[in-house]
Amino acid sequence: MPANFINGSESFWATREVHLYVTSARPFESDLGSEKYFAWLDQEERERFKRFSHTGARAQYLCGRAILKQVLCRYLDVDPTQVKFEKSENGKLFLPPAASRGLEFNMTHKPGAVACAVAAGVPVGVDLELFKPDKTGEKIAQRFFSDAEIEFLSEYTDASYARRFFQLWTLKEAYIKALGLGMKLPLKQFSLIPRCELEAKETADIDVAFDSALNENPVNWQFNLRSVGDDVIIALALKRGDKPDLAVQVQDDFRFE
Repeated sequence: MPANFINGSESFWATREVHLYVTSARPFESDLGSEKYFAWLDQEERERFKRFSHTGARAQYLCGRAILKQVLCRYLDVDPTQVKFEKSENGKLFLPPAASRGLEFNMTHKPGAVACAVAAGVPVGVDLELFKPDKTGEKIAQRFFSDAEIEFLSEYTDASYARRFFQLWTLKEAYIKALGLGMKLPLKQFSLIPRCELEAKETADIDVAFDSALNENPVNWQFNLRSVGDDVIIALALKRGDKPDLAVQVQDDFRFE
């Protein structure tokens, strides 16, 4: 079972855990070994794969589907080829209800890196960004961030500003991905501010505030922000209601079989 695979828990289904898997997409940029994972794709997925003209885009897509199918098949106790997805009207992948066992998941990828998160019965969103010290994102912040977030960023300059910007952006992306609403949700209507040291490798200390128009209660949400290595920032968002926080178990060197 995946719970044993990652941390020795007696049963994933009986524990309040979210499992986060992180891997590299680099091996998929070569045809070596990709034939096995291509065979896991259904016809629609194969057609989409073939439509990508860039090698990196094909690698990311195949790696994303491969990690999802290899991870989820363990929780569902099926072959990877039997893991099928449906899409919401906003494009969020989910398992057919009859086959899901209540499993919730989300996946994110950027050039060279892929991550997925899995939880039992709790909507989850995950976002991954590659930190670039020279990309400060000031124009994006002014357009999409709340006044409180912009004020928070004003305390920083240069590379420090850039790191804080990417932390905020991953948190906001994770939240809207957990909801499955995409960019339809006005990003200025909520604030997610990490209260941690700039170089902290992990924090769950996030100030959360929602505009009244969203009809959300911060108490119902759990957020986690972490760094993997020097350049990967990952955020998790979980709508766990009024129950205690889930334990976050991480495998940041996931290896394909």
